[in-house]
Amino acid sequence: MEQNIEKLFKTKFENYSQKPPSNLWNKIHRGLKKKYFFKTFTIITSAIIIITTVVLFLGNQTNVINKPEKSDKLIVNNRQIEQDNNIANENIEKDNVSDNNEIGQKVITAKSNVLYVDLNSDSAVLVYKPIENKDDNNQEGFALSPNYGCTPLTVRLENSNTDYEELKWIVNNKEYKNTDIVDVEIDKPGKYEVLLYRQDNGTSFWFYDSIFVEQTPVADFEISETPFVNKKVVFDNLSFDAQNYIWFVNNHKISNEFEPTYVFENAGTYKITLIALNGKNCSDTVYKNVSVEIPAEKIVFPSAFKPNIYGSNGGYYSENQRVNEVFHPVVFQDVVEFEMEIYNRQGLKVFETNNINIGWDGYYKNTLVNVDVYVYYAKGKFADGEDFSKQGSVTVIYEK
Repeated sequence: MEQNIEKLFKTKFENYSQKPPSNLWNKIHRGLKKKYFFKTFTIITSAIIIITTVVLFLGNQTNVINKPEKSDKLIVNNRQIEQDNNIANENIEKDNVSDNNEIGQKVITAKSNVLYVDLNSDSAVLVYKPIENKDDNNQEGFALSPNYGCTPLTVRLENSNTDYEELKWIVNNKEYKNTDIVDVEIDKPGKYEVLLYRQDNGTSFWFYDSIFVEQTPVADFEISETPFVNKKVVFDNLSFDAQNYIWFVNNHKISNEFEPTYVFENAGTYKITLIALNGKNCSDTVYKNVSVEIPAEKIVFPSAFKPNIYGSNGGYYSENQRVNEVFHPVVFQDVVEFEMEIYNRQGLKVFETNNINIGWDGYYKNTLVNVDVYVYYAKGKFADGEDFSKQGSVTVIYEK
């Protein structure tokens, strides 16, 4: 076409005996190219607008869920649901979706409707139940009790509509088929999804709920030494996963401490009970029978002790002391009279007392004695009137 136009122009210029300028053909060519470009662009743009309008119109017609008389299966190619008179532009959000990797499916709840999505399909297959049929038993789903508790937890599931063609429960990766009532045992903490598949009148429905299970603490304890009458004992707490504790002796509460001490006043068998609790209202209980004895000796003296090298404490001691820093007798009957003297190898009296509650801390005139063996003499009377007299040796042990 460009060559014909150029020939025409040359002919006209020759008729007038004129030679066209050398750059005239370049200007003409550029003008023709612009003309064809804008013409082509206009045609393509118009075609795109027409196609887009048709696609959007057809897409909107596909995405509208018409309200069925009973229930219907519909295919929706995007992630938005529009429902007449019930839900307008109800987006399916992640928080409303319950995953179950074992069955490759998702259950979506949109207000009072039940929607089923097949993840193995390229499209979302929805089973829709209209809100107008809410009084239909199909809408009831199932009852779950309890939905919260501590391990081990037994949960009862009960189908709310017994008129069905097929029924299947899925709980903790286990299936239970065609049974209206299921008792599920859960022994580990966590959140568990309960799914019920039910086919009613040829239509499939999925219902779901959640169970929350907390870890139960473990209660345990021991008494590390044989309990004797009138001697304090320590209850060693071996519990775990607990924050609070309740102790009982023969069903009588004695303490809320972690490791309490206790004095048995009489010989016999005692029932010790410990309840361990955590912060989630979960608890465990353990009890043990303990035999309390009367010792062969009513008063016993240790054979060694380890004084505190950083200073004298005046000989005061406590039955609860785990470190033996004071030499003193262990008594299993009340003492009403008491005298004790201690001598070194040279016969020097380094300590004396007439108070059963004050022992020797290993100091003489505020100076720590040497590591050595010392001799003690003690006498007195028990509350029952029986006299006693003891003598022996005690070794002082320490490292400077």
